Amino acid sequence: MNEEQPRLQETASPAFGPQSPTFGLVRDRGRRLEIVFAMRSGVILSVYEDADEDVTERLIEQYAGELTTQVAAGGQRSFSDSWGATGQRAWVNLSDVSAFAVRPAR
Repeated sequence: MNEEQPRLQETASPAFGPQSPTFGLVRDRGRRLEIVFAMRSGVILSVYEDADEDVTERLIEQYAGELTTQVAAGGQRSFSDSWGATGQRAWVNLSDVSAFAVRPAR
């Protein structure tokens, strides 16, 4: 009996040098911020907020400055993310915040 052996297909050698990005993996600036709060109780809380413009270093500095003033004043604040992203809605008692970080959302 003569059985045919499966044959390995030849593959191209690996390409060197810069490659084009994989389809769908384009890095854009985005318009969302991630805010991480450290609460006095020890809880870490992440919230997201839509920005009206592209996220830049200037926007993050301005946002962090405004949030610092709001945390010092206390009170409550709401944060909302777009429905197309996480759809998250959060209400934070800013008088319970001991620290926070702001960065572009991924």
